[in-house]
Amino acid sequence: TGAGVDLIGKLLKEYGVANHVRVICFERYEGILELLREGVVNCTIDSDLIRQGRKPIEVLLDAIVYNKNPESRYLYTKEDLLFRGSLE
Repeated sequence: TGAGVDLIGKLLKEYGVANHVRVICFERYEGILELLREGVVNCTIDSDLIRQGRKPIEVLLDAIVYNKNPESRYLYTKEDLLFRGSLE
């Protein structure tokens, strides 16, 4: 996951086994997207990191400043599966 994927991709290419190992990882970092374009990474799960970071702060602010509860007990973020063909 995350930053370790760059190193894994580098090693898979170095040893010539990138097409023999399936790599599924998380997030949409530029290094991961490049490996996805090269076919080294088969799929990445983008979990909308910006919303994950912003939403808890918004909920806390609403609760502390406005005495407002969240709209639901559970707050979900969207996830996208990215494949080589789905990139622009």
